[in-house]
Amino acid sequence: MNDARVESNAGRRLLLGALAGIVALVTPLAGVEEAGAATTVAAQVVRVVETGDWDPPSGDPSGVVRVGERLVVVDSEVDERDDACYEGDVNLWEVSLADPTNVENTARLPTDEPSGVSYDPVNRLLFVSDDENVGEGNKIWVVDYDDPSKVRGEIELGELEGAVDVEDPAYDPDTRELFSVGLVRRPGGDIEAVIFRITSTSETFSGGYTIHTSSIDHLHPTDDFEGLAIDPNTKNLLVGTQQGRQIYEVDRHDIGAEPLRVIDASRTGLQYVSGLAAVDVGGTTHYWVTDRRSDCSALDGLLMELSAGPVSNRPPTLAAIPDKTVVSGQTLSFTAVASDPDPGQSLTFSLVGAPAGATIGPTSGVFSWVASGSPRELEFKVRVTDSGSPQLSAERTVHLTVEPQPEEPPEAPDDPGEPPGEPGGPDTPPGEGDGSSPPGGGDGGGGSNPPGGGGGSTPPSDPGKPGAPKPPTKPPAKPQDPGQEPTGPTVRSDFSDTNGHVFEADIEWLAAEGITRGCNPPINDRFCPDDHVTRGQMAAFLVRALEYTDNGGGNEFVDDNGTVFEGDIDRLATAGVTRGCNPPRNDRFCPNDYVTRGQMAAFLVRALDLTGSDAGDRFGDDDGHVFESDIELLAAAGVTRGCNPPKNDRFCPDDYVTRGQMAAFLHRALGE
Repeated sequence: MNDARVESNAGRRLLLGALAGIVALVTPLAGVEEAGAATTVAAQVVRVVETGDWDPPSGDPSGVVRVGERLVVVDSEVDERDDACYEGDVNLWEVSLADPTNVENTARLPTDEPSGVSYDPVNRLLFVSDDENVGEGNKIWVVDYDDPSKVRGEIELGELEGAVDVEDPAYDPDTRELFSVGLVRRPGGDIEAVIFRITSTSETFSGGYTIHTSSIDHLHPTDDFEGLAIDPNTKNLLVGTQQGRQIYEVDRHDIGAEPLRVIDASRTGLQYVSGLAAVDVGGTTHYWVTDRRSDCSALDGLLMELSAGPVSNRPPTLAAIPDKTVVSGQTLSFTAVASDPDPGQSLTFSLVGAPAGATIGPTSGVFSWVASGSPRELEFKVRVTDSGSPQLSAERTVHLTVEPQPEEPPEAPDDPGEPPGEPGGPDTPPGEGDGSSPPGGGDGGGGSNPPGGGGGSTPPSDPGKPGAPKPPTKPPAKPQDPGQEPTGPTVRSDFSDTNGHVFEADIEWLAAEGITRGCNPPINDRFCPDDHVTRGQMAAFLVRALEYTDNGGGNEFVDDNGTVFEGDIDRLATAGVTRGCNPPRNDRFCPNDYVTRGQMAAFLVRALDLTGSDAGDRFGDDDGHVFESDIELLAAAGVTRGCNPPKNDRFCPDDYVTRGQMAAFLHRALGE
């Protein structure tokens, strides 16, 4: 909300505040408001992020929500008239939850005045509140998470309920209830603060609404309510006041009752509460608050993590790591530097999405990698984790350029099996099942995956509506691959590096079907089963396995021109299995980024045209994940079993897929 509207709404409710003061015979203290007999707890600061330091900067952060291991932040400053306040054309940021200083993606929303945001993990939707008082304002936009510029629905609270100010939404996927906080004009002209409870017969909230309103004027009769979230542990509603900086915990089934608890954030350094999210940290709720602070100043934009009561642990700090360049065949080394604000804690370094063969000293932070593979640009993360309880981490993204050896240009890869692909893209996974699966019939684990199971770095690049042709009922014969057939020996099934491997049977099936030839052309006597699969290699695997031939005229993406997998990538896009890796523009495919198990689930669900109910909740680590529905559909189809045999109650959605795991995925999906 901008300053003019803050003053306007305060004026509208001035009379209510005066009457409440007379009746209560109390003058509220600035910044602290007692509410009935509710217990008041002082909020403690866990960490602070200057959103004005992001690239591009966020000067007026107005809402925040957790999406998997990331935070999505929206900003209302894109329409500011003063050019000095804002540069750029985005008003949505996605940052790492482990280290919110890392901006992983940006987008432009259909509104210039987003006042809050929430997320539906089942349908991959964002709910974006809009408090613009002119034109198409005072509504909640329903947009695609994959492509936030795509509108799926609009809830016109201004027209339907007389809303004059619509603030933060909060969605509960378990009950399919959407809540929002705001102001309505009642008959007679009175302005009342309310919480909207919205249900719909449509999964995308495109119609069939039932809307209930509950007054919250009793919480604070004069302040503006701009934050709303659902506590992940109690399922109570959390309501934040803008100027008082109080967070009221309210029984969602009895909103009009006195609050259950008040978290007082007035002494944390916050200037305003402009958006609110709640995150579970080891069974304790932490509160993420956006603070728009003041326009066009050095103090513009803040994101703060709070805890109710004493902070048992604070996250470490990891120094920025400059961009790196290395010549293929040479060794790259550097030292990551970290510190922790809590005395006596030990720090452990690890890698997320690093290229195969890369190492980092767990205590020294010394990174080392002998560069291999073709010239390319890639990204990976260095993570440092403390020894506190709960353990907390910080991450830094490393941008790395691999340059060719001047005297010996790299040889073109033979098939989807180019040796270790690139790290860096949106994801990171280990184990995927096998035809002759490990004990317990799971998907395998670990392999050569990075410690900690990796992490995401961009919003999901591909998952979308299935649209690809259904696969053949029998394993495909040698697929057509016009213009992409690498030279080398014919299909072989006696790779020297797969003997006794857990995925050996799957790999031999893959070779027999002509889907792979090897990973070390021109000899091709190795398969490299523990190397991670890049998106370009994945495209070739799927195109060969499913016999896609239509390339739609080619040139679907700008970053694959001249790459060995360009034809496969164009065919995969034409089949509707992929859309791109940089929503909302989606003009890039990121062929050298690794594929995560969650992403692979989405690719296969589309390619195999798997539909219907996701048939339950098999895994405990995909709840609320952006790919949860795809993962459950894949499990229901018998293509995946889990990543931690014999128990197999986890899927490891953010771990990278290896070539051996890919063989198992395809064998299960297409083999007889």
